[in-house]
Amino acid sequence: MQKKHAAIDIGNSRIKVKINNKIEYFLASDITNLFNFLVENQIRMLAFSSVNQTVSDNLLKKINKSSIKAVNAIELLDKQRIINFSNVRGMGSDRKLGLIGATCFYTPPLVTVDCGTAVTINILNHNNIALGGMIFPGLSTQAKALSKFTNQLPLITTFDTAATIGNDTGSSIQSGIIASVAGGISYALRNISEQLLSSNHFQIIFTGGDGEFIMNTTKISRVVYTPNLVLHGIEQLIKMSINPTIDF
Repeated sequence: MQKKHAAIDIGNSRIKVKINNKIEYFLASDITNLFNFLVENQIRMLAFSSVNQTVSDNLLKKINKSSIKAVNAIELLDKQRIINFSNVRGMGSDRKLGLIGATCFYTPPLVTVDCGTAVTINILNHNNIALGGMIFPGLSTQAKALSKFTNQLPLITTFDTAATIGNDTGSSIQSGIIASVAGGISYALRNISEQLLSSNHFQIIFTGGDGEFIMNTTKISRVVYTPNLVLHGIEQLIKMSINPTIDF
């Protein structure tokens, strides 16, 4: 009988767990319930990616006392042969995992646009070679910076309109930040098309917590929204580690 496995994406406030085709969500502070969930589902192996060292350390303390084998996805990234990352230096594991996850659904060339605390744009050419990408502040990060470094501008915590202009300070900030992010993405994608991929025929995949909203705001053609690319990427690496002879 094949051992059951889980892919885990540990964020600052939330943890996502993928078992087979089902995704569950836990608060980052809810390690006990997460561990019990893994035990109840008879998980024997898991791979995780984490941006929260404290949370991942606490989870590993519990797992190391159990029969579950845990591996950091970074270790699996070093062994994978799905994407060639030799042309890039310092690319974060989440960006790599997102690109790998995208190949589960789409054929390169492709570009992922991950919209969260930061916006990361990541490029994969038709030969499955990662070319690099771009990083700039996301919606909430821009709002916090604007509030912190000015004396009178309020902190905007929600983004729910694509209005061209605002009619008060709050809505003006919101419209300006949305225009900044959407405009930056549109500019980046245009340059990628003209200078790097030399083609208009590449798939653009938005992902991340703000991805669908920003995607609809940019009004770019040939775009799709696919959530949880990192989880899908981790799962691909698990499958490769279990069956290394399979060509993904």
